[in-house]
Amino acid sequence: MADPDFLASDDLMSRADAFMTRQPPPPPLADELDDLPVLTDIVTPPPATSSPATPAPDLEALGEALAAAVRQRLAAELPT
Repeated sequence: MADPDFLASDDLMSRADAFMTRQPPPPPLADELDDLPVLTDIVTPPPATSSPATPAPDLEALGEALAAAVRQRLAAELPT
């Protein structure tokens, strides 16, 4: 087990400081990465536009057209 006098000595602190300074400091962030929001930043959403919503396509008609296209392709490719 370690000697209690060694743990309390300044030698331990100087060795810990030397260990901490062995790693070089990280490079500075690039300018384009500096403006990325982090969890502590408050980001406000852009204001909503008052443009009218586009009507959704008729999904049933779209499904029928897709099914007909698949049937045609299968009929052309598969033997009878």
